[in-house]
Amino acid sequence: MEISFINLSYMQNNGLKNERVLLNNISYKFDSNSITMISGEVDSLIGKLIVANKRPSKGTIKVNNILIKKSNSINVDEIRKNVAFVGHTINKNVKRKYVYDELKYYYEKYCKKQDSREKRISEALKIVGLDDNYIYRAVEELSYTERKRVNLAAMLVYNPKVLIFDNYELGFSDREKKNIKKLILNLKNKYKKDIIISSNDIEFGMNFVDKILVINKGEIVYQGDNSSFYDDKLYEFVSMPKIVEFIKYVNSLGKDILPYYDNKELLKAIYRSVG
Repeated sequence: MEISFINLSYMQNNGLKNERVLLNNISYKFDSNSITMISGEVDSLIGKLIVANKRPSKGTIKVNNILIKKSNSINVDEIRKNVAFVGHTINKNVKRKYVYDELKYYYEKYCKKQDSREKRISEALKIVGLDDNYIYRAVEELSYTERKRVNLAAMLVYNPKVLIFDNYELGFSDREKKNIKKLILNLKNKYKKDIIISSNDIEFGMNFVDKILVINKGEIVYQGDNSSFYDDKLYEFVSMPKIVEFIKYVNSLGKDILPYYDNKELLKAIYRSVG
């Protein structure tokens, strides 16, 4: 599915005519069937622009054959049935009392065929790691991370082509983050989804994303691929993960440790070298 920015600008008005430029005339085309991570100063802005929650100050966003501009008339539902925005503010995102009602709402809103609703609800929950016992549970009884999984299942139930994860990993433990990464990879590889991740947790993206895009002072200041996480230029704009910092420090002492993305694998390599 084509998503691209064409000479896109966004100015945030802080009052008293004090405008802050968050995007300054940028152009970019997202790759299909890939995971793109966006970091920097824009936070969730990119995702909100793509699903038309916000409008650009100048320029155009192209979502397939729909053009999003500052004030043109568009069919927002046509965009959102194909592009799902998975936010991190759960109290705002999960609004129905029961899990079943939450998934049913999105299925009926965006699916034309109504005959496979129960099957799709069950399948969506299974994809995010929840079984059918959750279907009739009250949302208020669920843990924070269970609610986040329900929110994602509600997006998957209507089978959008593109999923935008807005700081979705927040609140998950390190072990749960690994499972979330496996889940997102499964969505890309098995279900052929296009994935966009907005996050400043660079460690979360390591050995996982296909492309990384960094925006600073309104400009695209860095573009890289999965091999970029040991590129010093990347860390001119974002915080360096501890594992990268450690390996770079050790190598500066004359050692020769290969790039690692997982702490356990790094420890195994250290033990092997000591032995």
